[in-house]
Amino acid sequence: MKSNTLAILILAYCILVACTRTSPNAQLVQADSLMQKFPDSALRFLQKIRPEELNSLEDRAYHALLLTEVKDKNFIQQTEDSQIRIAVQYYDSIKDIPMQAKSYYYLGCIWRDKDKHPEALKEFFKAITYSKKANDNKLTGYI
Repeated sequence: MKSNTLAILILAYCILVACTRTSPNAQLVQADSLMQKFPDSALRFLQKIRPEELNSLEDRAYHALLLTEVKDKNFIQQTEDSQIRIAVQYYDSIKDIPMQAKSYYYLGCIWRDKDKHPEALKEFFKAITYSKKANDNKLTGYI
């Protein structure tokens, strides 16, 4: 009887764990929602989140993309591309077209900030290809 109860509890735990990771981290979603109207608040909020505390590659990539995006929206010149490359590599690996579009756009923005215009254009052309596939007219307009 005890072994059946233990087996049921272990099975229930496994099902619970498997079902809990269906959406990105709630803090990241909240920061994303602040992005357009309150980019300064979103920046402070995102800077408090330590990437090593995020549990999944998805959350780390989303955090890297949001942090790069919010810095751009706050007119902070960025010349380091290690953060956005986390997002580019992750979204390329899972072929998430809308997120690939945003990632390549912000990678292009970093190249722009470095005054490396040919490299920036290369990334912007990738971004526009993905944004058109995703029917993201707003991002296409930014590009």
